[in-house]
Amino acid sequence: GMLISFISIFTLGWIGVLMKSGNIDHFISLLPFLTALYLYSLFILFLFTSITMALSSIFKKPKTVSITVFILVIFSFIAFFLIRTFIGQFYGIYQIYHFDLGYHLGNVFVLFIETLNAIPPSAAWQMLFGQLTGVYSLTSTIDPDQGINLGGLEKTNYYLPIFSLLIWVLIAALLLFFGIWSLKRREISI
Repeated sequence: GMLISFISIFTLGWIGVLMKSGNIDHFISLLPFLTALYLYSLFILFLFTSITMALSSIFKKPKTVSITVFILVIFSFIAFFLIRTFIGQFYGIYQIYHFDLGYHLGNVFVLFIETLNAIPPSAAWQMLFGQLTGVYSLTSTIDPDQGINLGGLEKTNYYLPIFSLLIWVLIAALLLFFGIWSLKRREISI
């Protein structure tokens, strides 16, 4: 999974640059962002491998495990996206972000981008990412005289990104150890 992720991210980055500009300097300037994307893909790989391992130790059928993981992915992003969309400001007032899996995962991605000092995402990307994960506020500072955006959207900062990372790493590690421990105890028959 790690090798496939590396090859696909950097190959698609290279192809994208060749198609758009053909300039090697543009690809080099994208390397911090592609590296952040690769690190995030490793984090997601570790997280969902741990979840799958734990669920495999609970359920007997692989189909049940696959469906449960699929539902969890949908729930973590789409369900809370819909909740944020429909309740608007009440999302922050009632602190629903504590339970928003997509917010914490998006917060981790932003941490990787900021840590590697990657190219700052455009305001359009921030708006889309803010709608999907809730990491960015959907209002921006606009210069009233010139009508231009003054540097993108502000982060919501419900949680520090490092805290979101630590929460998910702890959950993934506990699930992985539980899955390994439980599978070792299970009697395997052929």
